Amino acid sequence: MNRITVEQVINAYKETGVKPQQFTMSPVGRGRCCGLGVIVFKEVGNEIVNVGKAIEVLNKLGLSDDYINGFMRGFDGYRNFLKPNDEQYNGWADGYRSRQAAFEEIK
Repeated sequence: MNRITVEQVINAYKETGVKPQQFTMSPVGRGRCCGLGVIVFKEVGNEIVNVGKAIEVLNKLGLSDDYINGFMRGFDGYRNFLKPNDEQYNGWADGYRSRQAAFEEIK
């Protein structure tokens, strides 16, 4: 499974000039967005992207839906609500941990 590294998130913010902000997927018109949003923005350019389109772009980068969900919820400050025996736990937890590492570097 693919992952988003801390370096990818930091580099995407630097390369695009976008600033970090929780709960915001598209930086178009505001210059701020979340860690996944900036990865998507770097891929599609100055296009307004809804969550469905963002997930499509992230899937094309090889990220699973569970990983995306974990990263997004972690970046936005939600706590982990899944139990280790839940089917999607591993992907979700992996995304959540990736987010924690990225968010700590950019906050």
